[in-house]
Amino acid sequence: MNSLTRFVALAGLLLAPSHPLAEAIDQPVAPFQALYDLYGMGLPLGEALMVLDYPEPNRYTMHFDVRPNPLVALLASHRVQEKARGEIRNGKVQPTQYVQQADTGGKTRNVLLRFDQPAQRVEAHN
Repeated sequence: MNSLTRFVALAGLLLAPSHPLAEAIDQPVAPFQALYDLYGMGLPLGEALMVLDYPEPNRYTMHFDVRPNPLVALLASHRVQEKARGEIRNGKVQPTQYVQQADTGGKTRNVLLRFDQPAQRVEAHN
């Protein structure tokens, strides 16, 4: 491969959109995935994963998952999962649904919120 071909290939990779829908939708925030290590009093407790994606034009999903490490899981189960989804209209983020599933110390809690944008109402379900 000659140097011009390598340059064109590298430029194509650098200039390509980072997400298949990057050019198709107006995103307030670029899609991302972030992994955080969680500590308490200097001790490792687990990790948290956050993911933002755009599965369709003008629609977003966000996932947040907190997982204890194996030692902490033996002592107490503190797992939390959150999922949000919605639409982007005229540059505004409009949530349509939020779900939380939490298992904290043997107690399980499920929360479901549905957002009715035209009626400007939120329905909550446990």
